[in-house]
Amino acid sequence: GIAANYTEWLSLQEQQGLWLLLLDALAQRTDWRRLRLSRYRASRLTMEWEALRLAASQRGLLCDIRKTDQTYLIMLSEGSRGCFQRLPRKLRTFLRRSERELAVFGPINLRASDRWETIRDWFSLYCELSIRAFQRRRQESAFEDDRYRMFVRDFLERACQHHYIDANVLTVGERIIAMHFGYALRDRLNYVFTTFDSDFSRWGPGHLLIHRLVQ
Repeated sequence: GIAANYTEWLSLQEQQGLWLLLLDALAQRTDWRRLRLSRYRASRLTMEWEALRLAASQRGLLCDIRKTDQTYLIMLSEGSRGCFQRLPRKLRTFLRRSERELAVFGPINLRASDRWETIRDWFSLYCELSIRAFQRRRQESAFEDDRYRMFVRDFLERACQHHYIDANVLTVGERIIAMHFGYALRDRLNYVFTTFDSDFSRWGPGHLLIHRLVQ
C-alpha cells in the first residue's frame, strides 16, 4: 500500500468517469483560473493521457502534467521495519532520539477515534495548533479563514458519517502534540490534514505521528 493524499480516489479504475464529471463541473464555473492537483500519482491515471487532454480541450480547458514527484510515497508492503530502514540514517537517528527524549514528559501513545463528537473536538484543537504554528513562522494558516475552516469541518463530518475518516492524535502523557485527519482507501492510508504542537517542534512530532501510523 501507499500513503498519498486526497486525490487518491481519482486513481481507482472503476472511478474513471469522475474525471469527466470533474471537467464538466470546472467548465461550468467561472470563479477559478487554475486547479492544481498536487501529489497526484500520474502513473495511476485511469484515463489515457491523450484522451484526458482531448476531453479537457473539448470543454475549453487546458490539462497538463507539470511535474512528477514520488517523495511523498510511503511503501507499506515492506512492513513497518522495512519502511523505517528505507528512511535516511539521519532521520532514523532523529526519530529514536526524539522518542527517547519525549518519554521524559510521559508515555507516548497514538490514539484513534471514529466518533464525530471526539473528532469535532480534535478539529477545534487542530485549528488552534495550525494557526499558532504558522504565526510562529510569521505566516498565515488557511484555518484562520472562517469559511475554509467550516468547509473542512463539514467535510470531516460527512466523511465520519460514511465511515471514511481516519482521525489520529499523538499524545505525550495527556497532551496532544500532533494530529492527523485522513481516510483509508482499500489498502492505502491517505493522510490529508496534519499539524503539530509547535511547543514540541524540536522533537518533530509530525514525523513521529507518521512513524506511529506506519507501525
